[in-house]
Amino acid sequence: MSEQKHELWLNSIKGLSIIKKTKLCEKAHGATNLYHTSEKELRSYGFLKDAEVDAIIKAKESLDPDYLYYELHEKDISFVSIEDENYPERLKNIYEKPYGLYYTGALPKKSRRMTALIGARRCSAYGSSEAFEIAYILSKAGIGIISGMARGIDSASHRGCLEADGYTCAVLGSGIDVCYPPENKELYELIKNKGCIISEFPPGSQPVAKHFPLRNRIISGLSDSVIVVEAREKSGSLITAELALQQNRDVYAVPGRINDPMSYGTNKLIECGAGIIVSTSRLLDNITKDSDMPKIELDLEKKLPSLSREEQMIYDLIDYYSTSAETLMTESGLEYGQLLQILFSLSEAGLIKKTGQLNYVKAY
Repeated sequence: MSEQKHELWLNSIKGLSIIKKTKLCEKAHGATNLYHTSEKELRSYGFLKDAEVDAIIKAKESLDPDYLYYELHEKDISFVSIEDENYPERLKNIYEKPYGLYYTGALPKKSRRMTALIGARRCSAYGSSEAFEIAYILSKAGIGIISGMARGIDSASHRGCLEADGYTCAVLGSGIDVCYPPENKELYELIKNKGCIISEFPPGSQPVAKHFPLRNRIISGLSDSVIVVEAREKSGSLITAELALQQNRDVYAVPGRINDPMSYGTNKLIECGAGIIVSTSRLLDNITKDSDMPKIELDLEKKLPSLSREEQMIYDLIDYYSTSAETLMTESGLEYGQLLQILFSLSEAGLIKKTGQLNYVKAY
């Protein structure tokens, strides 16, 4: 316990790189020994700048390891450092791995295959539906889902996993006691209770812009493969995909319409060699082909509720991209009043949803 408290203390020191923190522990034979190391001995190590030595000495005076640990315990937050055997194995092999992680819930097991699902915050109904379905299918097969709990694709991915009663992990760009975005509070609680919430940033840290690129390397680092569902030309998801390639992870992309700005990034990834997702069953085969996971036969066909002939026709005419009532009336030949009644019925059943004034998309 003493060693963990002092690792927490070391992790809390500002002005020290992750590499230096790891090197200090090696040199001092542990964080507890480091805490009791004299200033003279620290300067004798030879790899510390004067400012870094000063930061360590100042931390001895201003940061109490016992109090730091007590604060986490009071908030029901756990801490694991790279020196700990419980530190996620996949992260140990990435560049600039975090020295320590704050978390709540159960950390990903080494034996569990993990896939990251990422994409646009302002996603289309098509992207949200695909993210939910992919997460659901992979979770049913026993694969864990990693994402960032952001709006859009991230949230849909977590929800798809939870709907399948699977394991999902959210990596935050804030302290793990700061729910961002705030409207995801319910989702945050579900993930905390059924999976894990992780951050390298101390509790109370706000979601500032510079945190998210750092967060992304952990999302890809915790995963065996990364799937990008929707992304614009300049997107944080593309940065995560690039990090995944540097970390020797498989990268897949969901194709989209060539003139859709939301699909530019994913189509570009496919052009550059990312795996193209043509079906969830093929994706599942590709992700599990080199693993020891047992092959699971899943019924991937969507089961719609009983629909009348007219309801089925309208449902088939509606796409995951916005379709107007005027277009539906022209293509179906139905009268306006009958069409509105069917649209209302399909909306009530949760099969479609309105995206604007008399514009609809598939919701299932």
